[in-house]
Amino acid sequence: MPVMELTTLAYVALIIIACASIVIAIGFVFLVKALLQNTQVIQSAVSHLDKNLNQALESVQKSINDVNVITKRVSEQMDRVDSIVGNIETATGDARHSVHMVNSTVVPMLANLHGVMAGVKKGVDTWKASAAEEVYEPEPPNQH
Repeated sequence: MPVMELTTLAYVALIIIACASIVIAIGFVFLVKALLQNTQVIQSAVSHLDKNLNQALESVQKSINDVNVITKRVSEQMDRVDSIVGNIETATGDARHSVHMVNSTVVPMLANLHGVMAGVKKGVDTWKASAAEEVYEPEPPNQH
């Protein structure tokens, strides 16, 4: 084979390789453009998702704040209830003590007083009965 033919074949091969490289380069350009467009779509979706997440986080934060306020109020009310229960327990203890003192001091005194009053009444009844039996009889006139 003559040298010329090899050179022509080499040129043809180089031209074919160059054309293939250009086609591959054009394919890469389209691929890069598609990737860039998809990246922009992904960035837009991520931005939308970020906006929605921020709104959800704000809503959750507000709910957490509301729960904290409610928890604080419930805690304050529980403290008040505990105080009221303590006062009721104290009042109940005081009432028991008072009832015990009345039962141990006043009731026996009232029983004794009742006995004394019954005796006084019996004495008055007896005195009235004896006074009613005594009849005033005037002395008969003297008969001389």
